[in-house]
Amino acid sequence: MGITLLSLWLVRLPLAKLFADKLGMGPKGIFLAIAVSPIVGLTLNLIYYYSGRWESRNLVKRETISDV
Repeated sequence: MGITLLSLWLVRLPLAKLFADKLGMGPKGIFLAIAVSPIVGLTLNLIYYYSGRWESRNLVKRETISDV
């Protein structure tokens, strides 16, 4: 979820501003930014997945036999 927000706020919006205003592409630049940001998000998610850090995250504390 964090990567999704990151790709929205730190990739899509600045790219839309860059393409539409600075490069003079107008609405086509906004569309291009909307098309590019999911690819960036996908790349970041794949990096996170292949790093293996997601395996050590726990949403619920698990009880062990010694805790009971």
